[in-house]
Amino acid sequence: MNISTPSNIESFVIGLPELNNFSFVGKVLVITPTFNEIENISIFIARVRSINLGIEARLDILVVDDNSPDGTSDVAKSISEKFDNVFLITRSKREGLGTAYITGFKYAIEKGYDIVFEIDADLSHQPEMIPYFLESIQKADVVIGSRYLNHNANVVNWPIRRLILSKAASLYTRVITGMPINDPTSGFKCIRMRSKQKQQKVDIPKSNKGSRVERRGRSKRNSRSFGSRGNHDYGNETMIREFFLKEGRLSVSHKILRFLSEQQSGKAGFTSREIAERIGYTAVDLPGFWEVLHDLYDNDFLIKTIDRLYSISELGIFHFKQSIPTETVSQSTIPHSSSDEQLKIGDTVVCKLGMRREGHSKAKIVGSATEILIEQGFLNHAFDKDIVKVRINQLPTKGDPFYYGNITKIEERLFRQLIGRIEKKSEHEFRFLPDNPNFCYKFYVKPKSVKHVDVGSKIAFSEFSFAGNNIVYGSATTVLGQAGSPDVELEANLLQANIDITFSKSVTASANRIHHEITNEEIEKRLDLRGVDIFTIDPDDAKDFDDALSIHEKGDIYEIGVHIADVSHFVKENGIIDKEAAARATSVYLVDRVIPMLPSRLCEDLCSLVPHVDRLAYSVLFSIDKNAQVLDYKIAKTVIHSKHRFTYESAEDAIWNSDAPFHGHVSSLNTLAKQLYNKRIKEGALDFNTEEWKVKLDANGKPISTLLKQRLDAHRLVEEFMLLANKTVAKHMYKHFQTDDLDYPVIYRVHDLPTLDRIISFANFCKLSGFHLKLSNHRDKITANAESIQKLLDDVKSTPFEALIPDLMLRTMSKAIYSPNNIGHFGLGFPFYLHFTSPIRRYPDLMTHRLLFEYETLKINSQKISRSRLKKLKTLVSIICQHSSDAERNATEAERKSIAIKQVEYMKPRVGELFDGIISDVLDFGIFVKLTLVGIHGFIHIKDFPKDDYYNFEKRLFAFIGERTNRPFKVGQTVSVKITSVDELKMRINLSFAE
Repeated sequence: MNISTPSNIESFVIGLPELNNFSFVGKVLVITPTFNEIENISIFIARVRSINLGIEARLDILVVDDNSPDGTSDVAKSISEKFDNVFLITRSKREGLGTAYITGFKYAIEKGYDIVFEIDADLSHQPEMIPYFLESIQKADVVIGSRYLNHNANVVNWPIRRLILSKAASLYTRVITGMPINDPTSGFKCIRMRSKQKQQKVDIPKSNKGSRVERRGRSKRNSRSFGSRGNHDYGNETMIREFFLKEGRLSVSHKILRFLSEQQSGKAGFTSREIAERIGYTAVDLPGFWEVLHDLYDNDFLIKTIDRLYSISELGIFHFKQSIPTETVSQSTIPHSSSDEQLKIGDTVVCKLGMRREGHSKAKIVGSATEILIEQGFLNHAFDKDIVKVRINQLPTKGDPFYYGNITKIEERLFRQLIGRIEKKSEHEFRFLPDNPNFCYKFYVKPKSVKHVDVGSKIAFSEFSFAGNNIVYGSATTVLGQAGSPDVELEANLLQANIDITFSKSVTASANRIHHEITNEEIEKRLDLRGVDIFTIDPDDAKDFDDALSIHEKGDIYEIGVHIADVSHFVKENGIIDKEAAARATSVYLVDRVIPMLPSRLCEDLCSLVPHVDRLAYSVLFSIDKNAQVLDYKIAKTVIHSKHRFTYESAEDAIWNSDAPFHGHVSSLNTLAKQLYNKRIKEGALDFNTEEWKVKLDANGKPISTLLKQRLDAHRLVEEFMLLANKTVAKHMYKHFQTDDLDYPVIYRVHDLPTLDRIISFANFCKLSGFHLKLSNHRDKITANAESIQKLLDDVKSTPFEALIPDLMLRTMSKAIYSPNNIGHFGLGFPFYLHFTSPIRRYPDLMTHRLLFEYETLKINSQKISRSRLKKLKTLVSIICQHSSDAERNATEAERKSIAIKQVEYMKPRVGELFDGIISDVLDFGIFVKLTLVGIHGFIHIKDFPKDDYYNFEKRLFAFIGERTNRPFKVGQTVSVKITSVDELKMRINLSFAE
């Protein structure tokens, strides 16, 4: 059987499916009651027969009847005489309609129908039908029905509902129902008619103004089902029914989308009445028309401006042109994946806890998207971000889509100490207020530990003991100083992030014992490149140089070398230094210092590619033509001798200044780098070119200015060749060690597609701002491909949105992570990518060097990894990927917070000053403004909005809108603001609108 499904399948109207846009090929059976009157059933049969079934389809209608004592009603007789392909199953009232339906289901089973439409079988009251119904729908490819999905149905129907919904989802179709249901566990929204509970007649509003407005401080976060209008009523239900019987909901949807898709240029949008009029609807049609229009808006197919003008969204364009089934674009949350269907009460799973101060905490199953809700009484002394074991206590139900459980064991405690400040509650009682706002416990400091500590001090709080009522007692083990002081907050930031600024004596001693001389024996094992002109390009304050470049021209071919410090030669697997580096996983770059992954003996001396000294390297050597096409490559252990150390600024000078050292080398590399960049962009890479600001500190660590970082050609030069080396090694390792009969583990750097809800929200913002982000299908997901994103980034150049939209796009993107499973790198447009070029500051790079050398050595000797070693490596690589990804996020957050501390310190003397800014984000309690002169964000709380109006938060418009004046404060809008105060505890700069 083949079904050509339209982009939208519409609901039953008075028990009749509006299916005029279906195209069926196969045997179709409709099972229906007689509706008691010959006129009703005649109309029904005529309408069913008007459905577009396709040339090869066969339609049979099976009428069940229990309207007479002997099972032969006048209606039934009339039907059998009047219509062909209409079959009767009659039963007496004594036997009941359920018996008639059982016979109907048996008929469907026997004849093997491809599609079964069931009308009005109430399984909750007639459970004897269930086994036959189940068998009939299991044999059919599509099942569409009504009353068995009634949300008031008996719980006995829950397995049936699950079966029907999962069957429909697997076929990219929907269960169609005439009753109001919204099954939260189905993974998509079911189409439904409005509940008939509210049938009172109301006046039809002249416009929909205000229908979507919430009071400020609130946002609409409900996810309506398609076709649901909640408490809104746009007229008499009978008018709406008649409209849908006449027009068909799907037909109206298509008319609206078609009209708006043809009107994209020129006018900003149309009012709802203008749209209705332009597509031929009159005033009497408006209630039904508004029903469909607002459904399209609720499902992000339309955009509505502040002036309440409608236009088609990028999702609407994609949906209309591609005719993708609507469940593909549904934004409803899938609370648990199919892999978790086997979970049952009593099962124990390993989770990572996400604690909340109020309400339920969420424990996310490791390696899954499934979340388990944990009530405060079942936390079992666990802290935020702990790895815990959770026992399943309650399964999802039709009214509650989540698992519930209790924590049985803490597998790994992330926070051995908490950082926060002391608050005096009474003479002998001191509260501890953690900087992490997610804890739901009440913390009290033992009085003996704070005898000589001032109230308001920042402390490290540990030695926990738990009491009842979520109370935790502990001691002040370290006193950092007065909370809010920049130096104290920087120190607290490091402690909070578990970042150790020093190395243990044993690690330092082990590093100092490493022999610094390169032996002749070691040189003989390597490719000797000491005679090649090699140089480094790094920031002017860099202390570790882990990459270098070389270039040699041979006719039309360039021999280019990317030389990376061979850290793995010095850091042996499972040694004390290796274990320390693995635990740290990354160097941390704070606003005022760098905390290295390796001891200084290694990162600044033995491994660093300093000039005029022999150094060991792992090199990727390329043969490249003048069009930047890689003709050949070689990966080898080498010994090098750097001839020069460039800063980025001096390398920039060498590109353009013929008198600069190595001018020809650097200039040629720059020419090739530009070609590599253009080729990369053409093949799907993204270039966000976002603004990056730096806080400049004086010798005492005090902020003296903020600077917008310049992006030089020298930066791009280094970046392009590092990218080339990384992707080459990734492809090499895949090709040689993960194909045929080999399955050696590799640490990939992967970047997934943006999530659907984020990309739709961003695309809507772009359209409201006058730009377009085209949506497409990529990896079987609706997203924006690299070409459309890059076009958007190009379009916003030299506009007021040049800095804002790339920044918002970055926030929309998924985060790149390390993974043993390669899915490619979306942002770079590479099918294979890993990190190879920074082993001094990233542990995955060091591990990749080690793995690559081990694999190559085995290959040269025609050997394979032993089973035990392979098993060990796979486990190790998986752990390294997860830990390194977590450590990177932790380091990034610590860096961000350190910058915020210095930004607040810098702005404190500027309280009262005026600045121009641009609204960068809107939340339900206020707006963030980026101050354009200094690149720092401040916040305007809703209580500090102008008092001339009442401002409502409009999440879909990314704005607050004045209720009386319609005055907006929206993302991308330029504003003048005043610094009103600086909150050093919250690290926030408070603003108000300038008078």
